Amino acid sequence: MSSGAFARWLLVIGAVLCIPGAIAVVVFARGASDLAAFDSARPCAAPSRDAGADCLSLLSGKISWLGKEGRTSTVANVDLEDTTITVRYYSGPTSLNQGSEVVTEWWRGQVVALGPQGASPSVMTDQSPEQHLVNDMFVLGLVIPAVSLLIAGFMVLQSPMTADELIASSLTKWADPPRSVNRFVAWRVAWGGGVVWVPFFIWTFLYIFLGVLVVEGIGQPAYAPLFLVATFILSYGLALFFSAGYLSEIVRTSAKRTIAVQKIQRGLGRSRNLTQISYGLNDGKAATLMLDPPWDGHVNEGDRLDALTEPKSGSILRLLSAPPA
Repeated sequence: MSSGAFARWLLVIGAVLCIPGAIAVVVFARGASDLAAFDSARPCAAPSRDAGADCLSLLSGKISWLGKEGRTSTVANVDLEDTTITVRYYSGPTSLNQGSEVVTEWWRGQVVALGPQGASPSVMTDQSPEQHLVNDMFVLGLVIPAVSLLIAGFMVLQSPMTADELIASSLTKWADPPRSVNRFVAWRVAWGGGVVWVPFFIWTFLYIFLGVLVVEGIGQPAYAPLFLVATFILSYGLALFFSAGYLSEIVRTSAKRTIAVQKIQRGLGRSRNLTQISYGLNDGKAATLMLDPPWDGHVNEGDRLDALTEPKSGSILRLLSAPPA
């Protein structure tokens, strides 16, 4: 598949993934609106369990049964004056036991918090607007694959050539370093290479990691969009900057040499299709390089491979030789 066709597929898949991403944004926005309405709600004139009640009601009850659901979730049956309800929460004081007198907080027909009798209900239930927004915060992460694939498609599409073509053209003009390199072209080429996948993983990790910190630390899930944007800038900025600079330096300063394969180890990796070769450095010591799956069965001891190497040490920066078809 050509790079153009591959880029168009990335754009199509990214556009399709924009649908769940847009739904996630709408869900989060609605959750943020509910939390804002809850935070500004006033006490009801008369306690109410009505689903349309935008005010807060406090109703007393007693825990008639308490049990664990999974590692972090607790389920409790609470007897009210005229009914028994089931609530679920994720953390709370150890004083909440079977038989404990509790006070429940109601909003829009749901128990949003509970606590020991005589204290303000501070234990959020799974119906709390804040808990809903915590869940919506991680759902908002569906934006990441959609945006990442769209950017990857545009990056591949804008690249004027592959990294191998850029290196080959530079070596044709200047066999020995330092070579002249058009940094703008080198950066565009680097951005259209394999680095397009790196920011996706960095972005996903940073967003989830910071999301946990937001929940556990400052308890402000409403800040999720800010963290989504900040982690996007950080992950893409760092990955694209360093990858582009790295390719430019390889083209400009690396030495071209032919290395002899000294030893071979086959069948490495989980799929048993990677090959590790040993070769000599400039100081006579040996170094190793792991070759990609296409080399499996296509390289032998004594083979000579062209490579771009670090001028001082002789370590391989990029292999120029390709495995035979």
